[in-house]
Amino acid sequence: MNKKQNSTQKYNQIQLQKKSKKIGVVQLLLINKDQQWQVWKLENGLPIETDQILYGHQNQVYCIVFSKKLNWFISGCSGDDKLIFWKQIINSNKWESFSSLETVCTVWCLILRDNERQLLSSHDDGSIRVWSVRYLENLIIFEYSLQMHNSFVYQISLNESQTQLVSCSEDKQIIIWKLNKKLIWKFGYVIIKDIDDYGQRITFINDDTIIWCQNQGYIHIFQLHDSNFVENVNLQIIPNRIPSSDQYNLFPLIFNQSNQILILKHFQYIYLLQQQVNKQLKIISKPLYFESACMFGNLSDDGSQLVVWNMKIKSFIFYKLDYQ
Repeated sequence: MNKKQNSTQKYNQIQLQKKSKKIGVVQLLLINKDQQWQVWKLENGLPIETDQILYGHQNQVYCIVFSKKLNWFISGCSGDDKLIFWKQIINSNKWESFSSLETVCTVWCLILRDNERQLLSSHDDGSIRVWSVRYLENLIIFEYSLQMHNSFVYQISLNESQTQLVSCSEDKQIIIWKLNKKLIWKFGYVIIKDIDDYGQRITFINDDTIIWCQNQGYIHIFQLHDSNFVENVNLQIIPNRIPSSDQYNLFPLIFNQSNQILILKHFQYIYLLQQQVNKQLKIISKPLYFESACMFGNLSDDGSQLVVWNMKIKSFIFYKLDYQ
């Protein structure tokens, strides 16, 4: 390992269950530094720093979404700025970028539909915006906006069949949106909940189950019943005995379908939960503790690696996850 690696990273491992699993799905790691991206390559599961720096945004970058098919990604940031479409030049290590024509307010979450031709973004003005992505033409085109929330929309998530969208907001509402026969997203309904609190993290784990983490840290499970999602209070999970409100939302709930693993960041902890045969979620490992709540992370597509950026120590940490 070279000096660059030693000076900028710390490595650690967490083993959930004993079994080796080949690492190699993730080939690129992007580290955001205010308005720029530092590009790293992953070789044998370890990051190698490159000299590639990507510039484009005028404000701090808050979120990113990768294509699962080709080497491109889209990023959004704080303040009034544009979405940027980044594309690796064929047979080259260089990247080119193309901005959306429309300026948008702060972007909290970006998701791509499976066909990678439609992008959805959530914003601090309470809107969810729908975009057309045209890879060959290097375009991100605004189509329409979904307006029902009246404050920050922190996270949005698609169900497994890509026909429903769920959103959570600082206005304390959880909203279901449905794709109609004309393939247009429309308001469905507000999910009824007993808790008078907002949440920063929400995700579908399949077509009939939604996981929502309220600001105080309790994990709520909503299941489909008679065409509507209803909370199953018997499945509620309390990660900490003393609930604490989270201060940072830029680490979304992540569910890995192939391993049935849920990654939840709350306050200074990261929890690993797994869906059991009886469909219940269970915390399967001691939570990872960090000195600061200001941390961000992501999971590789195959679920084998978790990478966490720790703002306090200015380092990122890799965790290897092994499953049976």
